[in-house]
Amino acid sequence: MPNPTNERELRRKLEALLAEAHAAARPMEFDLNTLFDRVQAGTLAQLALALRALVGEGRITVVFRVMSPAGGGIADFKTLTEIPNTLEDRFNDWQELEVTPDRVVPVYMFQ
Repeated sequence: MPNPTNERELRRKLEALLAEAHAAARPMEFDLNTLFDRVQAGTLAQLALALRALVGEGRITVVFRVMSPAGGGIADFKTLTEIPNTLEDRFNDWQELEVTPDRVVPVYMFQ
């Protein structure tokens, strides 16, 4: 059963990150694991639910970033269905890269 105290605390931490991004006047972006460590969420499931609520409210956005095996993000997409089967990898001499699920990372944008 969800713990309302933990959920409120998690929401408070996420709101603080949002305020930090506003104060800095620059977007901050996090993948799920980095965000989990940053806010010290109880579980990934709790964090995912809190993020879904903030995305639904339009407070933060999520993009799906295709990562290069050489390191770095190749391209961002608003939805999973927009992602093509292949992309040119600018980090690897523009070679064609097959986009597989393990190369797609949700990135949460706090602005």
